[in-house]
Amino acid sequence: MVANDHWNLELGLTGPGTLAEDAQNTIHRVRHLALANGWQNQLRTEAGPNFQVLRTWRFRAPLGGVEVDFLPHAGGSLGYFFTDLRLGGQWRIGWNLPEDFGWAIINDLTPGSGGNPRSVSGEPGPPPRRGIQALLGVEGRFVVHNLFISGNLLSDSHGLSPKRVGGDFNIGVVYTGRHWDIALVQTIRAKEYDGQPEVDSFGSLTLGRRF
Repeated sequence: MVANDHWNLELGLTGPGTLAEDAQNTIHRVRHLALANGWQNQLRTEAGPNFQVLRTWRFRAPLGGVEVDFLPHAGGSLGYFFTDLRLGGQWRIGWNLPEDFGWAIINDLTPGSGGNPRSVSGEPGPPPRRGIQALLGVEGRFVVHNLFISGNLLSDSHGLSPKRVGGDFNIGVVYTGRHWDIALVQTIRAKEYDGQPEVDSFGSLTLGRRF
């Protein structure tokens, strides 16, 4: 068994100050599409920090001609945008599994590669072998605060009542090369606020370059 700790400090901005409205409508103008509606209801401009921490463990075992990893994790966020606790795991099976800590998706606490491999001495590990893997992941969250659902903290804005308990289910396939990685992952996310008509389902296609 090996473990990996990931610490992250984010500084973010919400509202008109992000220029998101200008960016979206510029693309619409270039593509000759109608301008987006609803921007008058966006969050107010506010900035703040968010601190995140996550520990992941890796258990590996051979299975016939392939390898199997179990990657449980625990952590959470504390800050202006999100405050939550997370507990979950990822299972993956394939050939030449990399010495990392799983593949991340949108809104995960870890980088896409799941953390750079390190030897026991702390030096960078050996370069990965070319391989392919299938993954299955689950994560449960206890949500204390989600600004993007509840609304601004320091000024009046639109907001909804968040659900305190949520989570994700992920399934995907990842190719790992010596320098390039590519991953296709589908995520099903539990309802995040009271009155939400259905769960969210979205995919992500990630191309990564290792230096």
